[in-house]
Amino acid sequence: MCVSVRTTPTGVRSGRKKRRYKLVCYCCLIAEIMNEVIRGSAGQTKASKKPGGVEWRVLVVDNLAMRMVSACCKMHEISAEGITIVEDVHKKREPLPTLDAIYLITPTQKSVNSLMGDFDNLNRAMYRNVHVFFTEGK
Repeated sequence: MCVSVRTTPTGVRSGRKKRRYKLVCYCCLIAEIMNEVIRGSAGQTKASKKPGGVEWRVLVVDNLAMRMVSACCKMHEISAEGITIVEDVHKKREPLPTLDAIYLITPTQKSVNSLMGDFDNLNRAMYRNVHVFFTEGK
């Protein structure tokens, strides 16, 4: 949940208040992204469910997305939303064809190439379904 921070024009100019304001805005933005990315993709497909009824999914991220996720939530919070594992898009990974995957990556050549590389082999499904989200590009 985001909190609105109100500052006066002189308060915004002071270094400490300006950094605090930016941090609150950044955290709200990250929370909103995670709300749409993790929770938003949960109801779109039927995925593997654990006994409690949570749909298990894989979160595949690049370096920037990992920093964003780490800044706004803890692993137990991610697990509570049905994310069973968080993996690096640039590293070699084992296929998990029974699970859905959520890719949260930066729209760079390296990250997009890694995403496309996951689907080079048409005879081997990497994941059941894939949801791709891009962070803001530079």
